[in-house]
Amino acid sequence: MRATIVLIWSLILGQIISYLGAALNHGAYDFKQALMSSIVIAISVLIIGNLSQPSKKPAK
Repeated sequence: MRATIVLIWSLILGQIISYLGAALNHGAYDFKQALMSSIVIAISVLIIGNLSQPSKKPAK
């Protein structure tokens, strides 16, 4: 469930940031490029989030 929420928010925010960046630079908005960037960032966030959690080993 956590991965789904991260992916959805990453897609939404990635599209907004890409659109605003293109508008501010007087460039063309590219949906596919923004989509791929959002997916890569979402996967990176999920990997970093999983690696940064301490292992759940029982205390002796």
